[in-house]
Amino acid sequence: SDLILTANGVSIYPNPTEGIFNVVLTETSSNHEIYFRITDISGKVIISKSVKPSRSRTSVPFDLSKQAKGIYLLNISDLNATQTFKVILK
Repeated sequence: SDLILTANGVSIYPNPTEGIFNVVLTETSSNHEIYFRITDISGKVIISKSVKPSRSRTSVPFDLSKQAKGIYLLNISDLNATQTFKVILK
């Protein structure tokens, strides 16, 4: 299988966050770009970016400090799979 992530392959910290947080991918088995999309709960896209993963550990910073406090959804996807995580901005 060419899934980029195992269930334990994603760390998001700090979460809850006051604005700036990192997404760390520790088990990427794909050379394809990985797409990140953060939406608010109404579905509006706040941030969208893509990253070429490194073999071992890929760290991707995000900054929600200009957004309203609340719950945001982080979608991480490659060609084969999408995972969604909740990020809390406090």
